[in-house]
Amino acid sequence: MKERPVRKPVYKKAEIILCAKMFAGTIMNLSEDNMLVEVPVVRNEIDCLPDSVIEVRFEDSSCGPINMSCRVARIYTEDTGGGKVTRIGMKINHVPQKYKEYLKTLS
Repeated sequence: MKERPVRKPVYKKAEIILCAKMFAGTIMNLSEDNMLVEVPVVRNEIDCLPDSVIEVRFEDSSCGPINMSCRVARIYTEDTGGGKVTRIGMKINHVPQKYKEYLKTLS
């Protein structure tokens, strides 16, 4: 059985382009080829089905801007007690070198 990659909590601000709409979001955690992003809006899950393409952009002081194309693995809305948020689990289509460098800075 393949070992699951270790997810690292980051809470990093990011720009999310989902279903042709841009959102300000937060990367909650990430691993070698997956990440979980939270957007502070309620989305109808039918609007963006699993396997839809999503773009994630964020900046790191040591690695610069990082842009990635991902696929939605799961999307769900959750009540956090302070309001509803949408969480999006995604698989990175092609892991850029800058992202690999960024992961090394988190170790």
